[in-house]
Amino acid sequence: MRIADQTFTAYEKYDGSNVLLGNVKGKEWTTLRIDLQKVYDNYSRLNSKSIMFFWLDEAATAGYNFYIDTMRVARYEEPEAANPFAVINFNSAATADLCETWHSSTQTESGFTTEAVGGESEGYFYYTPTAVGTGYNKEYIALWLNEGAVAMSKERAQALLSAGYTQIALRYYYTATALEEGANVNLHIYQIKSGGETIDLGALQTDKWSYVYLDMAAFVENYDAVSTYDSKFLQIANVGCKVDFTVYFDTMKAENPSSVINFNDPDTAELCETWHSNTQTESGFTTEAVGGESNGYFYYTPTAVGTGYNKEYIALWMYKGAILMSKAHAQELLDGGATKIVLRYYYTATALEESADVNLHIYQIKSGGETIDLGALQTDQWATLELDLAAFIENYDAINTYGSKFLQIANTGCKVDFTICFDTMIVA
Repeated sequence: MRIADQTFTAYEKYDGSNVLLGNVKGKEWTTLRIDLQKVYDNYSRLNSKSIMFFWLDEAATAGYNFYIDTMRVARYEEPEAANPFAVINFNSAATADLCETWHSSTQTESGFTTEAVGGESEGYFYYTPTAVGTGYNKEYIALWLNEGAVAMSKERAQALLSAGYTQIALRYYYTATALEEGANVNLHIYQIKSGGETIDLGALQTDKWSYVYLDMAAFVENYDAVSTYDSKFLQIANVGCKVDFTVYFDTMKAENPSSVINFNDPDTAELCETWHSNTQTESGFTTEAVGGESNGYFYYTPTAVGTGYNKEYIALWMYKGAILMSKAHAQELLDGGATKIVLRYYYTATALEESADVNLHIYQIKSGGETIDLGALQTDQWATLELDLAAFIENYDAINTYGSKFLQIANTGCKVDFTICFDTMIVA
């Protein structure tokens, strides 16, 4: 419907009752979703003009023109909220339809698969050569993107770049077989810069889920071209021999290379779990404003405080994938002089015992289960904690795979009802 510059309310009307369909805004095409079951149940009456099909707010529509375009049966599901750090969502079949692979001398196949890959089955975009031609080992298989494949706007990418998100992490799985006897597979992936120059992102790792890291500044610079099929986005080349391969792309998200855990990311929240032996807890991701800010945060809170709560711990555990930073990169930063991990948080608390003081402390878990007291939490303000980087590296393998808790909160005073929100967590 295209109407004048005003907003109207649309309804279904069956048996005299009004069912709200939504608002129709002027000068825009609007989609209204009508319940198919109700259409079916009332088909004969609708078809004979015995009842009204749908209507707009009559009091406000005088003097305006309404245009009806298509009307079709469709399956509708509520869309998932977009991840604010996703650059391209290769887990989506719709995205896969907007991606094309091409090579001057080799037939290629690409698309979307829901088959298990590397023990996982989230759905992935894939591509593979189907007929390896002459000169294949010297040329490139390129990935091109049609408009709509890039989920992140150029403005958002620039804002993240300015905020320190200087790289884009592409998670992939790659299998390969050399087609020349005694030859080594050495497939490299390249990012395309403005003007057609390339950045060698390194050799692909075979038969395991791995990451390559693209340059965010180069992506922003070439955004207009790569997002509209005017420039190839990535290209794969074998610098060794002819090779039969398949590569699968999973998530592709903006990252701050100094970030240890990105608690602003809803995907991270799903990989974090809180636990207490005597207290029910709730944790998750919130987009509500906290302390006057609304970047999205991981939070946790006790929902039922049991006996002995003031002496025991609420622990934070993490599944593999929650930690962004590799152990090797953390070690490089430590060797370069960094010693701390800074965690930004917001904490609110209410004492549950009369005339008692709230004194909640947070602890970092070391290898072997020992703890480091990081101090008392500051209430009702954005504040920071400093974790020990060396202790984090020492216990990395355990906390990264749910083998050890990462942090724990304990009240050294009284029983307390609290909520804590975690924001950024970066090496400093």
